Order: sequence, then structure tokens, then C-alpha cells
Amino acid sequence: MLVSDACARSARVAPAATTFGRTGSFSGEIATEAGERTTLRLGGAFALHEATVRARGMDFQAVLEGSTGTLRKRALLGEAGIAAAWETLGTGPISPLASGRVTDVEFWHADQALQLWVGGKLVARHEYEWTPAERIAAATGMDLEQALESSPNDPNALRNGELYRKRAADVRWRFGNAGAGFSMHRVGIDRDLHYQAAASVPRGAGGGRTGPAEAALATSPRAPLRLSEDQIFCCGDNSPQSLDGRLWGDPEPWVSYEFGNAPGVVPRDLLLGKAFFVYWPAPHWNTIPIPDFGRMRFIR
Repeated sequence: MLVSDACARSARVAPAATTFGRTGSFSGEIATEAGERTTLRLGGAFALHEATVRARGMDFQAVLEGSTGTLRKRALLGEAGIAAAWETLGTGPISPLASGRVTDVEFWHADQALQLWVGGKLVARHEYEWTPAERIAAATGMDLEQALESSPNDPNALRNGELYRKRAADVRWRFGNAGAGFSMHRVGIDRDLHYQAAASVPRGAGGGRTGPAEAALATSPRAPLRLSEDQIFCCGDNSPQSLDGRLWGDPEPWVSYEFGNAPGVVPRDLLLGKAFFVYWPAPHWNTIPIPDFGRMRFIR
């Protein structure tokens, strides 16, 4: 079985044209595995700069002040916008942002990690370790069992975007000017298209349906996946349009005979090589893909 994936890994979300204080927001569907990277190119001097990502019941923030860059977080208490005190997670030295010079500033929140980049250099990084149950609780405001029972007629309640709507991610910038003006260039937000919860229809080796729809493999506590050291779970590049190991049926009979009948995995002995070239996404004419030569590239 191949991993069929025709969707880009990342989609750029353009900021609203009339606002700089609140540059964008994200749908709740990505809240459990949200990944955001906000980017600015700044020209001019100012006393304070803050970039904030509000997600998972937390404010994650990068602060540039003087010659120091800081990562910090605070918990949001309830739904009224009340917040706990800030907790510093990491600091690093930076060159003060001076007038007459354009400086790239990036703040990342992805894969349970924060990163602050200034002028193309990593200033500070922090990782946090939450269990799946903790991530679901932070993204939904519910405990695990409540979330799993929130859509009783859905084979996988965790794929319901409404579950995350109240805590959808929000991105903000704040500036404290030192007296002179400054300019903003190439303001952008990159959003990671995460590995999604899904439902699947069990199918046998011949493709026939063998039971009712159920939570896709490894996308719910009710459909866990346990790998041996000789099994590999194939995922379609964090894409919402992948026919990958989550959705594969039972293996072909000869694979079952040689390696066992575990669904959704590839035995190590059947791996032929590693990916070396990207050719998706590609526009389509009717159902025929048209190569996008400008985006094709080798994987280094």
C-alpha cells in the first residue's frame, strides 16, 4: 500500500490587511496539534516587541527587549481571560534592533516546542512534554472521557472541529516604540497541517468492508497502535488528505503469511529506500495532475 498524499505540508495564512495587532487566527480543528510560526521583517528601532500565540489554554510569548530575547508562558484561568503570572522558559542575547536596518524575527510554536529566531539565528528554545490526555484537556477544556463521548454517533469524536472552537489558536504582536517610526515587511503566519484524527472503514486484504466505521488507527485512545522494533507506521506528511497507515486495511495475504497480520504498518524488511524528491502539491486539470516545477525539490 502506498502513502497517497497530494496536499502541501504547510499552508500560509495571510494576515488581515487592516490590522497589525492581531494578525490572524486558526480554526479549532488544528488545536490539539497546532503548529504556528509567525514571521516579521522589521525596519526601525523600538523599546519592546512581543509576539504571542494563544493556544491550548496558554499564552506562549516571545519578548525582545534591549539586547535580550525571552520565551515565556502563562496559563489562562477559566474563560474570562484571567491569566496566571508569566513563567520564563528561556533567554538569549540578541543584537538590539536598530534604525536603518531590517531584521527578521520569527516565533515558532510547533511540536510541543517554542523557538525564537532573530536575524536568522536561534535565540532561545523550550520544549514541553504533555501526554495526549493533557493536550486534549488543554485544547478542549474537557477531560479525555468527556471529549471521547462528546459526539456519541461519531466513530472518532476527536475529529469534530467544534470540539476545539472555544480554544482556537490566536496570534498577536505588540510594539513599544522608542519614539521613531518603524516599518513592517513580509508579515506572515505559517500553519502546520497536523496529523489528523479520522475515521476509517475496516477492509480486508481484498478491499471488502469487514465492519462498521471506527476511529482510524493511532488517532484516538480507542484505536491505539503498538509497534515492535521491526514495524514502521507510515504517515502522509501531516496532511489532511493522506491515505496512509491510519486508513489501510488488513495486509495482503502473502504479507500476513510472512510477517503477521498487523494492520497499518510496514515490516522493516519490506522497506526499499528513503524519500529523496518532493513533487506534490500539484494543480490538477480535471483529474490529471500538472507538475508544478517551481515547487519541486530534492530532500536534503
